[in-house]
Amino acid sequence: MCRPGKNPSWADQYARSVYWALTTITSVGYGDIAPVTDAETIYVIIVMLIGSGVHASIFSNFVSYITQASRHETRFTNKMDGIRSQMRYMRLPLYYTTKVELYYEYIHLCHKGLLNSSQYFFNDLPLPLRLEVCEHLHGPTVTGVAIFNGVSVSFVRAVVVELTPLICTPYEAIVHRGDVAHAMVRRPAVCA
Repeated sequence: MCRPGKNPSWADQYARSVYWALTTITSVGYGDIAPVTDAETIYVIIVMLIGSGVHASIFSNFVSYITQASRHETRFTNKMDGIRSQMRYMRLPLYYTTKVELYYEYIHLCHKGLLNSSQYFFNDLPLPLRLEVCEHLHGPTVTGVAIFNGVSVSFVRAVVVELTPLICTPYEAIVHRGDVAHAMVRRPAVCA
């Protein structure tokens, strides 16, 4: 620290220079309170570096989150543009195009597109592991059906490996009276 009547050492000058540079770069500002001793100057330099690092980390995480969300939205928008083009080409009536768009928006908002049957992660698993995962996912559904009470474990495994989730929008008719059943349907928790 420079005292009146004494020339500062090169270390004092260097510490003050670094303090001045960091105060300026980090835009902390000089204010009314400033370090007086060498120890205070070094302490303030360390605190400014830590504060800048924390600030940069928070800001970069925020930017990363926004970028990821933007990428997901862009992918969904492009998919919807393709679907709309196909529906225009097929000349689907407004009633059906609206239902299709509402379905995809529901999938996007409530399931984040994670239940696309062509992209189930367990389809790529080796059969023994896939059987275990499918049994965990769908086993309670199969064994909860009255006609499957008392069936063998191997039968349950053969059934569960063939099941895939079916997503229906709220108030959608899943089956009509008199229809032939092509699926097992259970009512899971609804998207909030």
